[in-house]
Amino acid sequence: MSAEADVFAMNAENLSDLIDGALGEGSQFHDTYGYYAQGVDSHTAVLPAGWRDRLVRGA
Repeated sequence: MSAEADVFAMNAENLSDLIDGALGEGSQFHDTYGYYAQGVDSHTAVLPAGWRDRLVRGA
């Protein structure tokens, strides 16, 4: 099990650094809850063609 969750702010990719700072490894959030978020953007991973069309909006 990983203590990390990748977070992709699809409509505000420029927030990846802010996510790292506020919720990232070694942050107060990490110390409090035992897991952390890593901000990622569309250039972090190579994804298959059409991946955005297959997204399912969460509740």
